[in-house]
Amino acid sequence: MTISAIDGMAGIGKTALAIHAAHRLASGFPDGQLFVDLQAHTTGQAPLEANAALGILLRQLGVPAENIPAAVTARAALWRAELAERRVLVVLDNAAGMHQVQPLLPGASSSLIMITSRRRLTGLDGAQALSVDLLPAEDAVDLFTQIVGDRAKAEPDAVLTVLELCGLLPLAVRIAAARLQHRPQWSVEYLAGRLRDLGRRLAELSTSERSVAAAFGMSYQQLEPDQQRMFRLLGLHPGRDIGADAAAALAGITPEAAEVLLEDLLDVHVLLQHEPGRYTFHDLLRQHARGTVSGGEDAGARHDALTRLLDHYLYTASTAVDLVYPYSKQLRPRIPEPETSTVRLTGAADATAWLDAERANLIAAGIHAAKRAWPAHASRLAATLHRYLDDHAQHTDALVLHVQALHASRRCGDKAAEVHALLNLSVTHWRQGGYEQATELSQQALDLSRATGERLGEARAWYRLGAEYLRQRDYDRALDCYQRSLDVNRQIGERLGEANVLGNLGLVYERQGRYEQAHAHHRQALKLYRRLGALGGEATTLSNLGLVYRRQGRYEQARAHHRQALDLFGELGYQRDQAEALNGLGEAARAMGDPAQAIDDHGTALALARTAGSRPEQARAQGGLAQAHYDLGHVGLARDHASHALDLYTGLGVPEAAEFRRLLGEWRPQG
Repeated sequence: MTISAIDGMAGIGKTALAIHAAHRLASGFPDGQLFVDLQAHTTGQAPLEANAALGILLRQLGVPAENIPAAVTARAALWRAELAERRVLVVLDNAAGMHQVQPLLPGASSSLIMITSRRRLTGLDGAQALSVDLLPAEDAVDLFTQIVGDRAKAEPDAVLTVLELCGLLPLAVRIAAARLQHRPQWSVEYLAGRLRDLGRRLAELSTSERSVAAAFGMSYQQLEPDQQRMFRLLGLHPGRDIGADAAAALAGITPEAAEVLLEDLLDVHVLLQHEPGRYTFHDLLRQHARGTVSGGEDAGARHDALTRLLDHYLYTASTAVDLVYPYSKQLRPRIPEPETSTVRLTGAADATAWLDAERANLIAAGIHAAKRAWPAHASRLAATLHRYLDDHAQHTDALVLHVQALHASRRCGDKAAEVHALLNLSVTHWRQGGYEQATELSQQALDLSRATGERLGEARAWYRLGAEYLRQRDYDRALDCYQRSLDVNRQIGERLGEANVLGNLGLVYERQGRYEQAHAHHRQALKLYRRLGALGGEATTLSNLGLVYRRQGRYEQARAHHRQALDLFGELGYQRDQAEALNGLGEAARAMGDPAQAIDDHGTALALARTAGSRPEQARAQGGLAQAHYDLGHVGLARDHASHALDLYTGLGVPEAAEFRRLLGEWRPQG
C-alpha cells in the first residue's frame, strides 16, 4: 500500500491536485478509482464518521448495501478484505486527522491511498507527504493566461490585481479566469472591479478565505438567473448531497429541468459529483450558497422551498415504505401527494434502494423539520420510517429521529403522534437492550393513549409492556398485557397487531411449558401473517415454532423451522433476525448432541448480531458458544464466552446474568 498525504489551507487546490493525479495514474489501478469526502471542515456538518465513510467506499466498490455490516470494525474488516487482492486508487478528501483516516487504510494491498487534509498527517509512517502552498505570482499569471488567452497579456497590471483579489488560490484563479473566458465583452479590469465589490458581500468568511469567497461571488453573479436561483436554494438543503428529484422539489420545477441546472452548475465547478446522479457542494461553496440564499430569497420563499423539499421526502418515503410493507399501510400516516413532481418507484426492490440511498438525507430532513417550522413533518416522517429503520437495524438513526419526533409532536400538541413517537422510541431502546427505558416509555404511551382514546396506541403500548415483562420472565404480567393488547386489536380490527400478539402469547406459553397452547397460538399467528403477506412476521413465527419443538425434544423439526426462518430473513436482508434464527439453530444442535455444529451456528449469529448492533442476540450467541465449548471440554474457551455473555446480560439487566454467574462459578479451573 502506498499513501500520499496532501495538506494545506482551504481552497488551496488539494482536491483538484488529488483528482488530477488520480486521473493521470488511473491506468495503473485497473480495479477502480474511489472518492469520499470526509467533511472535516464542512460548515454545518460533523466530520464523516469512519463507519459512514467505509459504507460509502464499500458501495463504490460495488458491495450491495444489504451486505455491508453496521459495525465499524466489521466494515473495516470487509474493506480490507475487498482491497487485499485489488489495485485501487482511493482519494480520502478533507480529512480531520489521523483518527479519522486510520480505520480507512486497507492494510496489505497494492492500492494507492491519497489523502487531503488541512492538517499535516505526521502520524502516517512512510507516507509521501506534500504541503500545498499558495501559487507563486508567476505561476498564477501563467495559469490565468492559459485559460483567458490574449486578453490577459494585454492587461498585465489588471491580471495581477485579479490574482491578488483571488488570494493566489488555485480554485479562485481558475473560476475567475473561466468566467472571463466565457464573457468576451469583459475586460480584465472589469473583472477586477467586480471582484472588489463582491468581496465585501462575504464578510462572514475568515480573512484567509475572503478572496476565495470573492471568486465564488463573482462566479455566482455570472450564472444565468435560473442557475443562480438553483444555487441559492441548494444552500437550504439540510443533507449531505442531493439528486435531481429533490432539487426539483426544492425549486418547484420538473426533475428534467433540475438536472439540466445541476449539470450546468457542475460544469462551472460550483457543484461536485462523486456518485452518478448525486450532487454536492465543496464546503466553502456550501457556505457561500447559504449566505447567498438569505439575500436572494425572502423568508416566505425560503419557507416555501423547504416545505416543498420536506413534502417530497415525506411523500416519497411513504410511497417507498408502503411498497416494502404493503400489509401495514394502515399503521402509518397517510401522506397526500405534493403538487411538485414525485419519484416513481417500480417495486419493493426499487423502494428499498431509494430508502438506502436517501437515508442520511431523510434523517437530516427530519431533524431540520423538528427544530424549525415543520414539526408535523418530523412526526410523520419518523412514523413513516419506523419499520424500515427497525428492520434494517439502523438504531442510531432511529433514536435521533424518534427523539426529535417526540419533541415535535409535543410542540404541535398532537397527542396521537406523541403516543406513537413514545412507542417507536421504546422499540428502539428495546432493540439496543435498554429495557428499563423501553418500559418507562411504553408506560407513558399507555397512560397517554388511554387518556386520549388513542386505541391503536393503547394496543401497541400493552404489546410493548408485555414484551418487556416477558423479557424479565414475569409471565403472569406478560400474559395480562398481551391479552389486553389482543382485545383492543380485535376491537379495532387491527389484524397485524393481532398476529403480533398471538405470536408473543405463544412465546409466553412456551416459556411456561404449555407447549400445545404455544403451538396453537403460533399457528394462528402464522396463518394471519401469511394472509397479510407479512414475510417478516412469518419468519419470526417459524423461528418461534422452532423454540417450541426444541423444548419438546423434537430437534429435527426445530432446526427445520429455524432454517426456514433464516432463509426468509436472508431474503429480506434482516441481519438482526438472521442472528436470532441462527442462535435457535445452535441451541437445537447442542440439544441434539452436536456441539461442533452449535459453535458454527452461534459463531455466525455472533458476527451478524455485532453487525446489526443487537446486544441481546450477541449475549445469546456468547452464551451458546460457552455451553457448546464446555460440552467439548474446552473449559478455557467456555469461560471466556461465558464471561462475555455475563457482561452483556448484566448490562441488559435481565435474569440470564445470574445463570452465567453461576456457570462461571461451576466452571472454575481445577488445581
